[in-house]
Amino acid sequence: MNNELLVELFRFNHKNDYLPYYKKYKTTYNTNDTILDLLNNLYENEKFSFKKVEKFGIKINNIFVRTTDLVEDIVNATSNEFIIEPVSSYRAIDDLTINNDDFFEKLAIFDKYLSNEQKENYAQNLQFEYYSSNTLNVNKEYIGDHSILIASDIIKTNPELKNEIIQLISDENNGIWYNTSKDNRVLNINTEYKNQINTLLQEVTKKQTTSQIDEEITVDTVVQKFTDFNIAVYDITDTQFLEKSVLTSDAKYIHIDSKSDDLALHSQSVNKTFSYKIAGNILLEAKDNNADFIVVKSQDAFKLFDNKQKEIEKVVGREIQLPIITIQQFNHIVNGEKNLVTLGLKNHKVSVPFLQ
Repeated sequence: MNNELLVELFRFNHKNDYLPYYKKYKTTYNTNDTILDLLNNLYENEKFSFKKVEKFGIKINNIFVRTTDLVEDIVNATSNEFIIEPVSSYRAIDDLTINNDDFFEKLAIFDKYLSNEQKENYAQNLQFEYYSSNTLNVNKEYIGDHSILIASDIIKTNPELKNEIIQLISDENNGIWYNTSKDNRVLNINTEYKNQINTLLQEVTKKQTTSQIDEEITVDTVVQKFTDFNIAVYDITDTQFLEKSVLTSDAKYIHIDSKSDDLALHSQSVNKTFSYKIAGNILLEAKDNNADFIVVKSQDAFKLFDNKQKEIEKVVGREIQLPIITIQQFNHIVNGEKNLVTLGLKNHKVSVPFLQ
């Protein structure tokens, strides 16, 4: 069965174009079509640059995907309207192909441990892991997730080098401290790679991985309406919450691409500015999309977004003044609670004007 797909394809040639642009196409896909099938179909209509290999990585609707991934999986995760971009727009040289010099430059720290053949092998397998990290958008000098994975391999093969290798990747300016999670950022995340990175991250930063059980959200009766309000959320993937709380309250849900970006709170031991930059990007995206306030799940996120918003404003160079409400507070409000002390709103650094 053929299914309709609307595509906006990133086009750019560094020799001729000053800025990238997007070409629009209508096409169809079958249930078992991969991204590589889709790219090949588009290529038949109009030539563009991409690597016709199974491990080629790109970005679709701000989610990082491999050409082996199924089109249908991305449609189910987002929509049937695709914005297709290179894995790094910043390093694009010809449509979906990029300049990967930075990947190889950062392998130089392993010159003592790796042969050229090993480096080439890692280049074939780890470029996707490197370029799909959000850290590069904030700190382009970051050693890269590929370096952490290579370090893990070296330690596994040569355990006597463990302390030496950990010291190598633990630079307080650009090292493992600045790793950010790819959860909800990559389609079909490689759990083996994720575990390897987390093991070293915990060892260096003493960050403990804990499994958090989401609180069940129940809305018995919607008493407080949010008609004409625009509400964004951070780190909340519970669609039931969105449907029952945000939409049922007559509010408009504001989608922000950064709603799952990891704040890398472990990095604050060596550099608070890094987390402030990530938080600032999230808050400004919500603000620039006309959000009246943002609902967050964790207390850690609340403390950063609310308590440190003045510091965040200084780092990003813009006034934000965006109220932050926890998911528990929002549901109490929707269910009719208005007492500011009971809600805990008296403790907020950024006032919530519509409840004052």
